[in-house]
Amino acid sequence: MSSPIVKSVYVKAKFRPLYKEVSIEVPTGEAKTGIFNKAEWVTETVTELEYDRDSDCEINGEQLTEDVAAAVETLITEGYEILSITPVTSGRWKHNHQKMTDGGWGYGYGYSITDGMSIIAKKLAS
Repeated sequence: MSSPIVKSVYVKAKFRPLYKEVSIEVPTGEAKTGIFNKAEWVTETVTELEYDRDSDCEINGEQLTEDVAAAVETLITEGYEILSITPVTSGRWKHNHQKMTDGGWGYGYGYSITDGMSIIAKKLAS
């Protein structure tokens, strides 16, 4: 079976990881005399970043760039010429309102995010 003349590849964007600061006790390697002349290890508090969750609205642009570059490299290695690389976007929105006897209130918002990239390539003549 021959390779397709035109090939499309979709590269999905991943969300940016979010981190939180956590404090941990780390031994210093020193000991001190404690209650009843018992040796106790000395510790110090160190703050580190720990993975918390993925963002629900910010993509990881660096990772998307690396993923697109890998997909392009694969296509070129397979003998394709890149014709286009196009972002694919989607939207998020929310709204709410309430009617009251003396008026009411409401809000609404929306925004778009990049879901991924579409790569279109053409097979080069051999």
